[in-house]
Amino acid sequence: MPYPLEGPYLRKVRYYNYNSNLYSTGIRVYNVFISTLLYFVTCSEDIPSMPTPVAGLVECTIQQVIGALPLSNVFYYWDTLNGTPVSLVGIAADFNLKVVANMPTVQSVSLSYVNVKIRDVLGTLPDLNTSPTPGAGARAGSNMPTFTSIGFTLQGTTKETRSGAKRLGGQTEADIEGNGPIAAYKIIMNTFAAQIALSLVSGATYVPVVFGRVTPTRPTILVNQVASVTANDFVTTQNSRKQLA
Repeated sequence: MPYPLEGPYLRKVRYYNYNSNLYSTGIRVYNVFISTLLYFVTCSEDIPSMPTPVAGLVECTIQQVIGALPLSNVFYYWDTLNGTPVSLVGIAADFNLKVVANMPTVQSVSLSYVNVKIRDVLGTLPDLNTSPTPGAGARAGSNMPTFTSIGFTLQGTTKETRSGAKRLGGQTEADIEGNGPIAAYKIIMNTFAAQIALSLVSGATYVPVVFGRVTPTRPTILVNQVASVTANDFVTTQNSRKQLA
């Protein structure tokens, strides 16, 4: 079978092993182990490895209600120095200032903000629950169906996780035309996208990340630092909300 290491001097080289003697058609290779190792080292340079956090990973959840329908969005931030948070109070305050306080610009007045929950994912600090400020959206007008959402894509620094996504409910009919936002509303969405991309600062700096959870094939959690956040041009839905609406 074709050997994976190919270059200007190694092309379509095939190896056969008969009675512990290794022969090649064209080039004789004396150390297959070294060649194979060189192949994997060369390939690994093109695939950056995401960090495995051991501390400093923070989960920020905004809990909302529209009518009787509960909504929530979860954001992850990480101290790249793996520092252990001393307190979650300052993190909660900065999250409220940079993210929560700007949500009303894209959400209906019919949507209420119930709670902000901050969690030290890898540490021992108790969860912190705080009251969000302000307490409701600011967009006036008739509401779209409660399962309707606008979306934001969180692009990671590497391709080792899929992109993150945020879906916010609480849109008004005046802001949506066809299957997408009107031009003026899209500008507001773009402004909010920039807020999602900001780091939180409370003693340490916590960068926004896409959180790669433990899976059967990946025994450790990973974090992929967010490189950019984009407001989507289309309206989406949440099937779980359809079941409750």
